[in-house]
Amino acid sequence: MSHRLSWSGVASAVAVAAVLLLAAPVSRAGPAPTPSPSPSPSLAVPLAPLPASLAEAARQGPSGGYANGLIFPGLAVALGTAPTSGQCLEYNGTVITGAACSGGGGGGTVTVVGGGSLTSTAIVTGGGTTTIQTPSGGSTLDSSGNMILAGSLTAGGSLAAGSSCTPMGASAHGGVCMGENASTGWTPTAGFTYFRADSGHTIQASVNGGSEAPLTQGPTSDTSGNLASFSGTAGAVLADSGVVAANVITDASNLGAAGIVYQTGNKTVAATTAATLTSGGTLTATLYATATKCAAAGSAANPSLVACSAAPAGFFSCATNASTGTCVVSTTAVTANSVIQIQPDSTLGTALSVTCNTTADSALTAPRVSARSAGTSFTITLGTFSTNPVCFSYIVIN
Repeated sequence: MSHRLSWSGVASAVAVAAVLLLAAPVSRAGPAPTPSPSPSPSLAVPLAPLPASLAEAARQGPSGGYANGLIFPGLAVALGTAPTSGQCLEYNGTVITGAACSGGGGGGTVTVVGGGSLTSTAIVTGGGTTTIQTPSGGSTLDSSGNMILAGSLTAGGSLAAGSSCTPMGASAHGGVCMGENASTGWTPTAGFTYFRADSGHTIQASVNGGSEAPLTQGPTSDTSGNLASFSGTAGAVLADSGVVAANVITDASNLGAAGIVYQTGNKTVAATTAATLTSGGTLTATLYATATKCAAAGSAANPSLVACSAAPAGFFSCATNASTGTCVVSTTAVTANSVIQIQPDSTLGTALSVTCNTTADSALTAPRVSARSAGTSFTITLGTFSTNPVCFSYIVIN
């Protein structure tokens, strides 16, 4: 064990004895009693007879039996290597020697750079050698541990916020670790943007005073070209939806309510307000049209044959050969449950390249559907007519 005392260069044993009171006082009168064993082995040193008083020790000086030594109340210690100015006295268990001051037993003076004053609560840094400074008065640390930096913060490793950050090891670099907590203490404010780790396992953010919203993350795996979709209830995690973005159909404009959607280009659609379809199935339109329309004259035979392919509507004529006979209209649009409507129309001559019969308008028995073959044709029965074929329009509704 060692004890140290700063040495100022004054060799007065009296002055030193007044400072170091390492043992219990003893009587100054008469010869010094034989000391009892010291509780510290390092102080077990043979003692010379003590002077009657400190004043007497000072008077005797080097010739009093304590030359180059130190006198303590009840104890005399020999001096080893003499100290020089600025050194500390070190006791090694036998003698006291002069040694350089170091460790907790050392001494020294720290001054402020330029002799100025330290700014209250400002962060202190080294100013070189034995000086300190508060280089930025705006960079402070209060008694609650809140730090404010007037400039920027650079971390050679990583940063941690909140409670102790278990994931951040000693060698962690280039990251920010945040302990999760509830929103207590955070108030969205205009002109400020912040983000925090929420106890709901999301990163919440507020921009310019707006309500907090979770930052989106992921997906952890994906297929190139696929669309992502939200996963979970917090709406902050993305997952691969499996939908190929190149196959997505988008709207060319806002789709009107109940408007019929139609294609406008490559994978783009629009909706028309001229035709609507309600959720109840009601279809409303300004015009109705079929994909194909028939315009065919019947053969000069009985039955008179009309070829309309797959047309669900159109015009046809039946030759005079079929007077009081039948006319067969071939179209694959016919089903066993089709509604077939036929209307005589003498204005269709131009469309059919014939002269439609008009003299039979009052005498011709109204035609009727007398037979149908699903996917093939329907047959009408005719009355008596002559000279010119009779013309009709029809529509098949399924």
